[in-house]
Amino acid sequence: MRGTIIVEGDNQGSITESKNTFNLVIKEKKVISGPTTIKINQGDEVTIKITSDEAEEFHVHAYDNSVELEPNKQATLTFTANLSGRFPFELENSKTEIGALEVQPK
Repeated sequence: MRGTIIVEGDNQGSITESKNTFNLVIKEKKVISGPTTIKINQGDEVTIKITSDEAEEFHVHAYDNSVELEPNKQATLTFTANLSGRFPFELENSKTEIGALEVQPK
């Protein structure tokens, strides 16, 4: 299952986050801004906005949702959290785990 994927321009301005929208900034394969653990409730729609300093693929395990990252451009991944549990997210090409999605059951 793949979520909605939107690739936008560079992330120079300030962004207001909604309840289930999370912004991650990745540099040298590490999250330097934003949460490394994203906590939401089962059934919630979640949006993760990712900016990376290098080309990669951001992947959320179990949900099989991913988005291609282009250097210094924001990419957006949106999906409904139907499964409860803890699911790592990683930079797929380099197999680097950078955080986790925690989905609380209903």
